[in-house]
Amino acid sequence: MQAKAKTIAARFSLMICGEKLIADAVPQPPTAPTPYRISSLFDETTLPRALLGAHALKAGTWGIVRVEEGQVRYREDGISSPRLLEPGTPAIIPPEISHNLELAGPVKLRVEFHDRRPVEIYQH
Repeated sequence: MQAKAKTIAARFSLMICGEKLIADAVPQPPTAPTPYRISSLFDETTLPRALLGAHALKAGTWGIVRVEEGQVRYREDGISSPRLLEPGTPAIIPPEISHNLELAGPVKLRVEFHDRRPVEIYQH
């Protein structure tokens, strides 16, 4: 029965799309997006002051803040309380949403930039 269904699906695909459906093709899981840029490692003294003030990523650009040591607070417009970021707890930054970082003491962090929304927050 399943073989017959695959044959029907392959014929249907050929009629509709003009190409044969590969019956035994196994769908591959999406791969984690690769950042097109990763900032240098910032600490509490080298963190650009612009990141401490309200700013937003351009349309189509997503970010991930990854803390390697210490903690930093991430505040996003429209959300009343900041999120505490620390190693293992990164934050996805959506495009065109005003946000800022707040120092919570000594910290080392990087910012990754992506051209699409990260599927999941993966660890490096």
